[in-house]
Amino acid sequence: MSTSFADGFRTLQAVRDLRLLAALAPREARVRIAAGIPEGRMTPVDALAALASVSEGRHVDQDVRREILSALRLAAALPKYDFPAFLTATMVLLADALEDGEGGEDVHWYWQTFRGHYRVAAAVERAAIVQAIRRIGLLRATSDLLPETAPDRATAPAAALRPLIERLCPRGLAPPNATEVPGIALLLFEALGSPAAAAAAAGLWSEHAESLVATAPPELLAGFRHLYETRDGWAPASDVPIPLLNPPPGVDWPH
Repeated sequence: MSTSFADGFRTLQAVRDLRLLAALAPREARVRIAAGIPEGRMTPVDALAALASVSEGRHVDQDVRREILSALRLAAALPKYDFPAFLTATMVLLADALEDGEGGEDVHWYWQTFRGHYRVAAAVERAAIVQAIRRIGLLRATSDLLPETAPDRATAPAAALRPLIERLCPRGLAPPNATEVPGIALLLFEALGSPAAAAAAAGLWSEHAESLVATAPPELLAGFRHLYETRDGWAPASDVPIPLLNPPPGVDWPH
């Protein structure tokens, strides 16, 4: 698989996760972020609308963009003051940095300063932030930007996923169909510990992503997600990201 596919899929996945989670943030958190813009520069209504545009990756005037980024950076540096706004602002800044193509935020400073706060966020939020920081670090080829531990990187640990996936594996002796739930479960169960099976799972996502998104149980989607989160080279030749909604039992979700 080419590096371009790896770059494209992994960046797409990281941005998509961040933007989705930022969109799920409480409206009050977005209001408090927008309040960081002085009213003399922008009305509260306009500030909130501009923040929504930047959060969704839509184009805004450069002067407006600078004001929004300034408010986001302020909120992303104040976890003790407003934790929901802190997380939301961090996710929007990281998504913006990845889509801008330059990773312009000082993610090394963010990680070194706030990693303890990221680690107490809901699992999906913490994993999305860590994946984005790793992605920017890899795009910059700057190794000291990379959070290394699997507990930081993964939404759910492999030990929690194995029994969930195993119960979907085939029980009979006949070989399962590779594109039906028992066959996919067997492949993912093996992929949690096998690079060869993980590569085969990437190929399966490349060929059947849309049908997997539509029909696969959340346990299996969580298995694909785990491969993305824990293997930097895992990158299907696909522009269909792995869904983040409907996590399997036991996976922490933002409240």
